[in-house]
Amino acid sequence: MKNILLISYFYPPSGGPAVQRNLKLTKYLSKLNCKVNVLTTDIGSYKVIDKALEKEIPKEVNVHRIKFWDYNKLFGKNKILNKFLALINVILNLPDNKVFWNKKLYKKLDEIIISEKIDTVIISIPPYSTALLSKRIKKKFNIQVIIDYRDPWVHSPMQRFLPGYKFINKELEASVLNNVDGIVSVSKPIIDKIKDEYKFHRKATVIPNGYDEEAIIDKYVTNNEKFTLTFIGNFSVKNNPTTLIKAIDECIHEGKIDKNKINLVFVGNNNLYCIRDYIECTGYLSHSKIFDYTRNTDALLLVLNSNNNKGTYSGKLFEYIVSNKPILALIPKNGVAANLIMETKTGYIAEENNINEIKNVLIYMYENWQNKSLEINCDYEKISKYSRLELTKKLLEFINDRNEV
Repeated sequence: MKNILLISYFYPPSGGPAVQRNLKLTKYLSKLNCKVNVLTTDIGSYKVIDKALEKEIPKEVNVHRIKFWDYNKLFGKNKILNKFLALINVILNLPDNKVFWNKKLYKKLDEIIISEKIDTVIISIPPYSTALLSKRIKKKFNIQVIIDYRDPWVHSPMQRFLPGYKFINKELEASVLNNVDGIVSVSKPIIDKIKDEYKFHRKATVIPNGYDEEAIIDKYVTNNEKFTLTFIGNFSVKNNPTTLIKAIDECIHEGKIDKNKINLVFVGNNNLYCIRDYIECTGYLSHSKIFDYTRNTDALLLVLNSNNNKGTYSGKLFEYIVSNKPILALIPKNGVAANLIMETKTGYIAEENNINEIKNVLIYMYENWQNKSLEINCDYEKISKYSRLELTKKLLEFINDRNEV
């Protein structure tokens, strides 16, 4: 039996996409007869709470919580305060403000490793500061340490650095990689970049986010009076629906789409983009409530900016591909997300910044909806290899293999 410790700032009852991978990892490692401990923060640290996710934690998993007050919880409607907090985040980007949480972990971390006879530590990043614990763990206990990259570090398209800070972060990342036994990531481009940039030659493997069996939706014919296109998640400054809205507006103006026959649904904190009568914003919903929106939509929307997002899947995509709903993916055509959609035959792709491509795909899907022929013929065999259980089996093989490269 493997005795595994997962160190992750994000864990239920935290809500949002970051928590899903860590929750499912512990769920399926436990099912595979591993003894699992989790070292995380307490409920007071989280901006978004989803109590329903907490019920999914297996009773066999021991969760240890270390309190931390995160000023990022203050982000809200006050624009001046938001700008100030954003500036503080950039200044403290060495590598991030959670570095102050690290120091509070030392005593508990040592206790868990000794009392639970931990043989493998998995550190989930971001926050990137958590990875700095690897050097201390290796030096003091000499046990296996693996970094799980949910997102890239220095080369993340979401990172903003002050002058000189990128160099310092690169040195920090290099020091971490010099002290770990292996790395795991959600996509191959992230692994390839690390190997090339840091000449990393220890074991490494790709474990995508995958889907839960409970997320599979049987084919369900909707009878919506409007063509309903649903996005699940939160838009950002770089990944947003602006071009899609322009495309819909042009289709309406050209008479290709009836403005009274289209409904764009944004499930998440996306009120900033509720700028048309045909757009509906739900606000944040618990993961369990999102299921109804997925089941009752005609199609699902994925948006990834074409710049520097070729190595990004987006966690929601794996639940999309088992929804039996066609995906409208506004993403880089040569990226990993596009490859997955083409491999599984689950949707239609247009470049996020190409308004004519978007219009053509939109009109095609809309006309098929009108004719009650909007459907896809998924490759279920290809989809099945992305189940979280199968992916966790692969991770466990990786943990047990000290020689894999």
